[in-house]
Amino acid sequence: MLKRAGGSIVNVGSIWALIAVGATPSSAYSAGKAGMHTHTRNLAIEFAAQNIRVNAVAPAVVETPLWDTFLTSQERVKSNRARSPYAGYAQRAARVLPT
Repeated sequence: MLKRAGGSIVNVGSIWALIAVGATPSSAYSAGKAGMHTHTRNLAIEFAAQNIRVNAVAPAVVETPLWDTFLTSQERVKSNRARSPYAGYAQRAARVLPT
């Protein structure tokens, strides 16, 4: 990116880096994602002069096998409808786009 004089970096964070979650033992995961969010902000400042954008996305809940281990399908639907106007969770991407 430095040779091309610009580019974009997108990190995948988590909403759990920003809020405390009591649903699972998540302190290590949350701390790791919080560090990644801070790293993203610092890199954005460091690379701004080289026309390199650095951002992070922080999805809320993504349905994965791990998610299924601590909430039943009915509990997820009830919990989500109480908090979200769209009444659905993100699903894992079928494939990863090439970089």
